[in-house]
Amino acid sequence: MGVRFFQFMFFAFLGCMILEAADSSGISATLVPDKVKPGDVFELRVVMDRAEYGRFSLDIPAQPHLHRIAVEVVPVSFSDGRYRQSEKWLLQADSSGNFTVKDGKVLLETGGTLVTVPLPELKLVVTPYTETDSSTEPAGLPEDPALLERVGRWWPWLLVPIIAISLIVVIRKKRTQIPRGEELDDNLLALAASELEQGNASSPVLGKLIHDESSGLSEEAREKLVELFYAGRGDPQALASLLRKEAAR
Repeated sequence: MGVRFFQFMFFAFLGCMILEAADSSGISATLVPDKVKPGDVFELRVVMDRAEYGRFSLDIPAQPHLHRIAVEVVPVSFSDGRYRQSEKWLLQADSSGNFTVKDGKVLLETGGTLVTVPLPELKLVVTPYTETDSSTEPAGLPEDPALLERVGRWWPWLLVPIIAISLIVVIRKKRTQIPRGEELDDNLLALAASELEQGNASSPVLGKLIHDESSGLSEEAREKLVELFYAGRGDPQALASLLRKEAAR
């Protein structure tokens, strides 16, 4: 019983000495920030701030899923009666989860002695990224009654310019096209005569007739048609009468 009591007292005294050394070391350790996402960089900061001279070296074993990518060391300085030193590690997490930076310690040199000061365990939360929406379905209209009412009220007015533009395009297209009924007319001479009687001296029908060797057009009429169609010289009505006569043959 007496041996166990002395063992208990010894370890209790040793524990108190360690705690006292840690408290009097003036060393603190923090994670900034302590909540990140995978791939984010965060800092492990170890700072010494004490009235008595001291300097430390940091000893932290490798931590699973936490990778050191850079180190920044600020040497001992003296200001306002305080000795200060800091060391900053830049770390990066490779996966989500809850992690603990543990088993870290500093070797503190002070007054010609070397003291080992254990660092507290530091908790880190690495939150996963939200799931990406990979759906190809189009998003629906917002279910906002006021918005839907405004859309419904303006929709008829939006149709008016659309219909007007469509009609203009159709009319212009019809003006530039030869009527299909006339295109199918076997008597190209009569069709050309009709165009000339209507004053259409530049009608594509005339150009087609000029280059159609099977139309039965005489050389006299062809020459007059060429002068009228390409040079604008000649009498369209007289040429139309000539084409009517040749079409009747």
